[in-house]
Amino acid sequence: MTKILDLASYEALQGKTLGHSDWITVDQGMIDAFSEATGDKQFIHIDPVRAAQDTPYGGTIAHGFLTLSLITNMYEDSMPQLQGHELNINYGLNRIRFLQPVPSGARIRGQFTLARISKRRTGQYLSENDIRVEIEGNDKPAMLGTWLTLLVSQS
Repeated sequence: MTKILDLASYEALQGKTLGHSDWITVDQGMIDAFSEATGDKQFIHIDPVRAAQDTPYGGTIAHGFLTLSLITNMYEDSMPQLQGHELNINYGLNRIRFLQPVPSGARIRGQFTLARISKRRTGQYLSENDIRVEIEGNDKPAMLGTWLTLLVSQS
């Protein structure tokens, strides 16, 4: 269940890591579906035999953008909601880096740090969240970056 915080409590979390999301298994079916949806059909993603033979990865790997797209699910698991602001709208991404490939079958999770929250206009706050996507059993993250979201009041 999502934790709902008032503005003062939310602001007090700036600079703090808010925990980890649940683990998500990135299996070949998910990779194949993403490949179909985006048209990115490089063999390193969809051909396990060739990827095992012709790459240093030992098999297929997830698309970097698949890893990035899963942060929405991860965010819901770990970030609180600002009281009275029911809509979270993508505003942008900064400094996204893919540091480690995610092998098919790996489990990943997100760690979010509330870097900053600032009032944008009445009923809107801009939340800047540092993201670290971890691969289970690997010290090096799969992805790092900052995700900007608008927290919008419906009233």
